[in-house]
Amino acid sequence: MPEKRKRRVASPARGLAVGEKLDRTRLRQDADVRWNWVGTRVKQEEDITEELCLLASGLGPKSAKPCPNKFAPKPKDSSPARSASHASSSQSTQDSDAAVIVISDEENEICRDKKRCKDNPFCLNYLGQDKWQNEDRALRDYLKVNLTDEDPHELARKFSIPVGLRNLGATCYANAFLQVWFQDLAFRSAVYKCQPSEASDSGKFEDSPIFQLQVTFAALQESNQYVYNPVKLVESLQLKTSIQQDAQEFSKLFMSHLDNEFKKQTDPKLQSLLPSQFEGKVVHTTVCDKCKSRSERESTFLELEVNLENNATLDERIKALLEPERMVDDNQYRCSVCDSLQDATRYTELRELPPVLHVSLLRFVYDVQSWERKKSKDKIRFPPCLNMDQFLRASGPDGRMEVDLTQETIDHAYELRGVLLHKGQSAYHGHYEAQVYDCTAKKWYQFNDELVSQLDSFTTSASPQKKLSSNGDDPIAVDDDADDEGSKTKGKRPRKVAKTRRVMDSDDEQEERVDANNIKSRKFIHSKDAYMLIYARRGHSLNLSSPSGCHTPSPANGSTASQPLPQPPSRAMEIVTTENDKFLGDCTGYDRKKEELEQKCMERRSMVMDVYKSWSISNQREPYMIASRSSLEKWLGNGLDPPPKSKDVKDKDAESSPPKPSEEDTRQPTKTLSSDEEFPDFLTLVNGSLSSSSISRASQSPNTIDNSNLLCQHRRLSPIRTKDAKAISMHGFELLKRGGCTFKPELSKSAVCEDCVRAEFREKLYQIEHPRLVSEFSKIYIPECDDTGFFISKAWLKDWMLQKPKMHRPSEDDPAPDSPEYAEHVLCEHGGLNLCRSDRRRITSPAVDILNVVFPDWNPIPWSKPECKICQMHLDTSKEAKLEQRKKAENEKALLSRLQTDSLFGRKALLGERACAIVPSDFIRAWRSWLSKPGDTPRPNSLDNSFLICDHGKLVVDLNDTSDFGDDLAVVSQAEWETLSSFYEAGPLISIHDTIICDGGGDSLVFDPSCCTECRLSSKLDFVEARISVVLLQADDTVPTSEEVRNGKPGGSHTSDKPPEFLKNGKSGSLASGERSIATYGKPNGTRQSRRIRDSRMRHIDVKKTSTLKEVKRAIEAEFNIAPYLQKVFYRGKELKDDTETVATLGILIRDTLHVRELKGSTCIDLDSETDKPATKKAKRNEGSAFEGTLLGGGGGPSRKDEPNSTAAAEDQKQVREESKEPMCIDEAATSKPCPACTFDNPLDNFQCAICDTPFPQ
Repeated sequence: MPEKRKRRVASPARGLAVGEKLDRTRLRQDADVRWNWVGTRVKQEEDITEELCLLASGLGPKSAKPCPNKFAPKPKDSSPARSASHASSSQSTQDSDAAVIVISDEENEICRDKKRCKDNPFCLNYLGQDKWQNEDRALRDYLKVNLTDEDPHELARKFSIPVGLRNLGATCYANAFLQVWFQDLAFRSAVYKCQPSEASDSGKFEDSPIFQLQVTFAALQESNQYVYNPVKLVESLQLKTSIQQDAQEFSKLFMSHLDNEFKKQTDPKLQSLLPSQFEGKVVHTTVCDKCKSRSERESTFLELEVNLENNATLDERIKALLEPERMVDDNQYRCSVCDSLQDATRYTELRELPPVLHVSLLRFVYDVQSWERKKSKDKIRFPPCLNMDQFLRASGPDGRMEVDLTQETIDHAYELRGVLLHKGQSAYHGHYEAQVYDCTAKKWYQFNDELVSQLDSFTTSASPQKKLSSNGDDPIAVDDDADDEGSKTKGKRPRKVAKTRRVMDSDDEQEERVDANNIKSRKFIHSKDAYMLIYARRGHSLNLSSPSGCHTPSPANGSTASQPLPQPPSRAMEIVTTENDKFLGDCTGYDRKKEELEQKCMERRSMVMDVYKSWSISNQREPYMIASRSSLEKWLGNGLDPPPKSKDVKDKDAESSPPKPSEEDTRQPTKTLSSDEEFPDFLTLVNGSLSSSSISRASQSPNTIDNSNLLCQHRRLSPIRTKDAKAISMHGFELLKRGGCTFKPELSKSAVCEDCVRAEFREKLYQIEHPRLVSEFSKIYIPECDDTGFFISKAWLKDWMLQKPKMHRPSEDDPAPDSPEYAEHVLCEHGGLNLCRSDRRRITSPAVDILNVVFPDWNPIPWSKPECKICQMHLDTSKEAKLEQRKKAENEKALLSRLQTDSLFGRKALLGERACAIVPSDFIRAWRSWLSKPGDTPRPNSLDNSFLICDHGKLVVDLNDTSDFGDDLAVVSQAEWETLSSFYEAGPLISIHDTIICDGGGDSLVFDPSCCTECRLSSKLDFVEARISVVLLQADDTVPTSEEVRNGKPGGSHTSDKPPEFLKNGKSGSLASGERSIATYGKPNGTRQSRRIRDSRMRHIDVKKTSTLKEVKRAIEAEFNIAPYLQKVFYRGKELKDDTETVATLGILIRDTLHVRELKGSTCIDLDSETDKPATKKAKRNEGSAFEGTLLGGGGGPSRKDEPNSTAAAEDQKQVREESKEPMCIDEAATSKPCPACTFDNPLDNFQCAICDTPFPQ
C-alpha cells in the first residue's frame, strides 16, 4: 500500500506582526549606504562632491541619524491641557492600534542598542557615562584608583582578638612559643620587672633580648595594630630567619638565657622565677632484690618528655614513662651493699611538679633505616583537665593508684592552657602554630603568625551542672550521656556520644572519634599534630607585681576578669606608644587624603556630567567637531579606570601612535613625509594655511583627545577609519576645552581626505565592474571551431576570471595579458610561439574585444602564428645530448660496477693486500648521482686530488691516523683508478702499496707520496670551529695510549686476557697468514650488531679553538648526560685536569678523539617527606648547624641580616659549612672536596666548583 502523502506545512508569514514597529536602522545596516552611489550615481572620479565624501566617511545626512542623548535632562511638561489631550487621544486610538502596523519616522527615536550604535558617529550614549551617573559608585571607583596607599585602618586591632606576630621567613617556631609565654601572666609580669644592672649601659640593655622581649610583650598587650613585627627581638637573638629550627630546642635555649638574666636581678622572686614556675623534680630509684637497699638520684626537668603510641591517652604515656624496669641477666645491677651483681628494679618517680607543666610529645623520631629523623603521625588523646596525683601518690614501684578527677581532694589538678602544633609531613620542614587559652578573656585562640582567630570548638559550653571545673572557665565542655535525659528521645536506645575533641590538624587528615564507653566520665581531645602541651595547676597564681604595677583591663580589651594585667615598663611602653602614635598619624593622614580625593571626585563628576549631557548634536546640518571614540572613552574613564599593566601600556602606545597604512590606505598614492613633519591643525588646514602650533605626536595625557588613529597617511580624516569617530557639538567641544582638554589634532567635518575617497571609489567600482565583465566574457570566450581565435596566457586567464583576482592590487590596474610575467606563456624569447602548448589558451575575437576595453594596449597573438623553429631545434639537440649521456653512464656503470654499491669511505674500506688509490668522497657521491639521472644531473668534470698535496709535493694527511683517514676520503683499486683516469681528467695519484702488521697488533700503511709532517700539523691547527669525537669508556676499559688512538682504537682495550673474536667470510675461525682481520662487536658467535648499537659510546661535538675544557665538558654533558664534575677526560692517553685551558693550548686537532670516563660515587638525596622513596645507597643527611652562631647557641658576634639572598646570610651559611665536622656527602669511589658556597662535592684536582664556579682556596 503506498504511503500517504504528507501534508505540506504552511510557511511562516513574513513581515511585521500587528503592532510591531519597523526598524529602519536594521535595514540601513544591511546595505552599505556610504558607498551605494558608486557605479550608479557616479562612475567617474571627477563627479565626486563634498557631500559624497561626507557620505563615504559616514558623516553624511543619509548615512546615519543622530541618537537622542540618554543622559540629557528631560523637559518637564505637566500642563493640564496637554495631559487631557494625551488622554483623549490615547482613548480614541486604543481600538485602532490593534490593527495598525506602526512605521516610525524615527523622529526622537530612543537609542537602545549599543552594538548597532557603536559605529554611528552621531551616537554618544555608550562611551562610559554610566560610571559617573551613580555618585556612590563613582566615588568608590575613584578612590580605588587614586588612593593607592594602603588603608592603615585595615591594620587596626580588634580588641576582642589578641595581637599576632609577623613571620619573618621561617620564624613560626619562635612566634608560637612567644604567644604561649605571653598568656602566662606570671611569666609576663616577671619579664616586665627585669631591669638593667647598675654597671650596664642603658643603650646596650635596649639591644638585649630581655628588653626586646619586654617590647614584644608590651606590643602584644597594648598595640593598636593587629600584628607586631618582632624583628628587633630576632636580631638581638641573631636568629637566621630563613632557616626553620626545632621549637622545643628554641624553648630550652631561650629559657636558659632568660634564667641567666633573671638571676642577675635583685628581686629574689625574679631570681627563682623559672625554677618555681616551670621546674619539676624527678627521682630515679634502683631497688636491689636481695637486700632491698635503695639508690636514689634526684634531677630537675622543665619538660616532661613522653613517647607516642597511636591512639593512646596522655595518662597512659605518662604511666609508660614511669613504668619500672627489671635489671636481670646481662643487665644486672651492682649493689654497693651486696658488693656484687644482683637483680634489681629501676623506676622513675615524680617528686615535685611545677605550677606550669610542659609536656613534650616526641613526634620527631630517628629512623635507623633512612638515617634520618622523621615525624610520627600517631594520634594522642589528652584531657582538658589532667590529674597528676595518681603519679605522685605512690607506695612503691607497683603500688600506684588512680584518683577520680571529680573528687575535691585532688591537689595536683592541671588544666589545659595551650597546645603547640607542627603541621607538615616531614621533620625537616613544616609550620608551627599555637592554640592558647586567654585567661583574661576566658577564650581559646588559634595563633597562626599574623592570623589570630577564636576557636569556636573550644568554647562550646555545657550546662552549668556538667562543668568539669567549679570555677566555670574550663576550656572544653562536652555533654555527657546524661544530657539526653528529658529529651524527646527518652525511652529509646541512647546513641553513643563521642567524648573527644579534635585539635585543628592538617587538612589532609580525617577526624577519628572514640567511643565514650571506653573511658568513663573523661573528656578527651585528640590530635596528630600536637607537639607540646601546656598545663597549669588549677588555682595557681603568682603575684610578682605590686598594686601600682598592675592595671585592670578595660572593657575594650574584651576582658571580663577582675584579675589585673601586668603593667609594661616605661621604656618599653614608650616604644609601643610611639608606634601607636605613628599608626594614629597614618590613619589621620589617610583620612585627610581621602577627603581631598572625594572633593576632587565630586568636582570632576560635575564637570564630566555637564559635558556629556550637552555634547550630542540634534541634526547633521549644525556644525560639529570630530573626536576619536577610544579617546573619549579614555577621557571619561580618567580617574575611574585602573591604570593599565606594563603589557597593556605597550598595547595602548601602539594604538595611540600614528597608524600604519592599512590595505585601504595603500590604494591611493602615498605622500612621503619627513621625520620632522608634524600633524597639522585641520581648523587652519581647511583655510589653506598650516598652523605653527602643530604637534609631532599624540600626547598620552588623559586630558588629551588623541585623534591620530583617525588620520590617513595624508594626515587628514580617513574615510575608512571613521567607524571610531564621534561627532561632538560645538557647545560640548567648548566645554571640553574649558575643562583643560586639548584635541590633537582638531578635526572638523571638512577635513575628510578626498584622495582616500577617490582611491576607495576606484576599488569599489572595480568590485562592481569586474564581475560584470567576467560574466560577459565567460559566455563568449570559448571558440566553436579550430581555425579562429587568439592565444592568451592560461595562468593569466584563470586568475583574471576569479571574482577576486589574486593579481589585483588595491589602487592599481590589473596586469595586462602580455605583461612580462605572463608573456612568456605565449611567446618565446625569440618572438615565436612557445612550444609548451599547455601554457596558453585560445579565445574568440569577441572575447578579445572585451579585454581590449580594459587593456587597450594589449596586442593579442593570432592562432595562425607558427611555433618557434629555433626553440624546436634546441629541443631536438637536447634530446640527442641526453641520449649520449645515458650511453656514457651505462658504459661507466658496466666497467665500475663495484663503485656503485660498496662502502668506499674511510679506512674501513681498504682492500686488504691489494694496492689501492685514494679519491675524494665528493667525487664518488657526484658520480653516483649522475649515474642515477644522467640526463638531468651534471656529470663530474674531473677527479682532483690536489687539495691533499702540499707545496712540497707531499700529503697533508697521514693515512695511518684514523682522524685523517675518515669518510671524506674514498678507496678504489688501482684498476678502478686507471678506468676513472680514462674517462676523467684525474690526478695526482695517491696510492697505498702495502699493509704492515705491527708488533703491537696494529697495522701500518705504506703509501705514496709520503706525509709532510710540518704541513699536516699546520693545516690541522688552522681552524675556527672543528668537530671532534668523544668516546665513553666503560668501567673495565683501559685508557688508550697515543699510539692506540692513532691506529684507530676507539674505546680502549679490554682488561680480559681472552683474545677478541674475528670473522672470516661471515664465520668465526682462525686467520690465515697474511690476511687482514676485521674486528666485530657482539656475541661470541660473531653476529654483527647494528651501527647504532656499536657507535652508542661515540659521539661528535663541535668546538672552537678558544673553547675551554670546562665548555668541552658541558658539550659532553649534553651528549652523554654526565655532569662535568663526574667526568675524567683523556686526550691521547693523558688526563686533562685544568678546566681553564683551551682547545688551542691543549693541542687538540681537527677530527681528534677524546676519551671520557664517568666517576661512580654516592649521591646525596634530599628526603623532605615520608612519601619519598630512599635510594639503595645514600649519604647521611646533614642536620644543619641548628642554633650554632646565634646568641642562644653561644655566639656573641654582631647580629646580621638574615635574608636568604643577602651577603650576610651567604657568609653565615659558608661559615657553618666550614665549621661542620661531618661532610654533606661521602664519595666512596674517589676522595672529594665540598664547595664552600653550594656544598657540592668536587674532585680533589678541581680548581673551581663545577656547579657554581666558586674557586677553591689554594
